[in-house]
Amino acid sequence: MKEWRGRGVAGALIAHALASFVRQGYSSTSLGVDLDNPTGAVGVYERAGFTVTRSSTNYALPVTQRETRDEPAVAVHE
Repeated sequence: MKEWRGRGVAGALIAHALASFVRQGYSSTSLGVDLDNPTGAVGVYERAGFTVTRSSTNYALPVTQRETRDEPAVAVHE
């Protein structure tokens, strides 16, 4: 929600959640984030103390239905 960005709301929510986790006895936590996220989310997590421990790349391929049912949408090589 763009109108709330830059007001410290995300950081406060993360701090509240982390304090709750400690009270509940958790010793660590993690999250997943798109490193290319344009909203500044990565910076919020870094300021909260999170560090990158691994990264990955996801691949996607849109497939469409062809006019004939016998023809695959993607070539399959055996």
